Amino acid sequence: MAGTKTFVNDSPATLQITLFIREGDEPLNQVGTVSFILIPVKQRSLPMEMI
Repeated sequence: MAGTKTFVNDSPATLQITLFIREGDEPLNQVGTVSFILIPVKQRSLPMEMI
């Protein structure tokens, strides 16, 4: 699936984000994680291949 996901932090707090990547519809089929920090009033885009 092509494209990007954009995460926006409009808060005054620094956010530590961890996304759990799964394969298919079954939540137990986890295939990895992606972690990043999003500082206040910033945004970050990640390619769908990472998510």
